[in-house]
Amino acid sequence: MSIEQELIIAKVGSTSIADKVHGLREDRVESVAENVSRLRELGAKVILVVSGAAYTGEAFCRQQGDLVRHTPQMYAGVGAARVAVGMQDALARHGIIANFEQVSHHEVDDRIEGRVFLDATQEALDDGILPVINANDVVSTDELIKNGWGDNDGLSAHIGQALNADRLLLTTDVRGLLRCGGKYLVHQVMSEADHSAGIYSYQEALGFAGYVEGQEPDNSMSSKMKAAYDFAQQGGVAHIAAASANWLHILEGRVGTTIAPASQSV
Repeated sequence: MSIEQELIIAKVGSTSIADKVHGLREDRVESVAENVSRLRELGAKVILVVSGAAYTGEAFCRQQGDLVRHTPQMYAGVGAARVAVGMQDALARHGIIANFEQVSHHEVDDRIEGRVFLDATQEALDDGILPVINANDVVSTDELIKNGWGDNDGLSAHIGQALNADRLLLTTDVRGLLRCGGKYLVHQVMSEADHSAGIYSYQEALGFAGYVEGQEPDNSMSSKMKAAYDFAQQGGVAHIAAASANWLHILEGRVGTTIAPASQSV
C-alpha cells in the first residue's frame, strides 16, 4: 500500500501520551514521534493533533505542591506548553521540525481566521514542517467539557474535512472499536453491512460505540466513532486503533478498525 502524498490527520488521545500522576510520558511521546517519522519517510503528509494538556497540567501542579483542585481549563492552560515542548523535542530527535498550533472549532470555521489557519498549516506542510495542533482550551472548552478531559476527536475530523485530508487516524489506549462487551474487535465498517465478510454498517458501529443519534457523544469511543463517521461521509478513510501499534499497520488495515468512505460500497 502506498501512502505517498496522502494527507493524514493523526490524532493521539490524552491517555496515549500523558497521565494525571506523571504528566507527559516521554516513552509514549517517543513512540508517537517514531510513528510520525515512519509515515513521513514513506512520503505521507502528516498533521499531528494532540491532547493531554489537562493531564499534564494537573500532574505538574501536583508536583509543584499545588493541591488546589483546578478546572480542566486551568490545567490545560498549565500543561499546553509542556506538551508542545515535549512533542517538539521528541520529533526533533527524528529530524522533524514541529510547528505547534492551537485552534478552536470556531476559528476553523471563521471566514477570516479559518483561512489564515488553513493557509498557515498548508504552508508548513509545503515547507516540510510538521503541524502539531491542540485545541485552544483557554478560549474554547467544547472538546474539554464534551468528553470530560477532551480528546480532540471532533476537532481532528473538522480539520481533516477543511483540508480535504485523505485519512483520519484516531489513536487511543484500546485496540479499536469493540463489540459484545469489548470481546471482539470490529475490523471494518462500511455504509452497508456484510456480516459474512466481517463488515459492519456505520449505524451498527455507532451503536457499538454507544453513540445516540441527535445527542453529543458521552464517552471516548462514541466521540471517535462519530468523528470517523463524519469524516467518512466526506469521502475519507478513518481508522481507530491503539497509539502503541505500528501506525503503518493501522493504515494498511492489519490492526484496529477501518471506517471506509461513504462512496465505497460492499
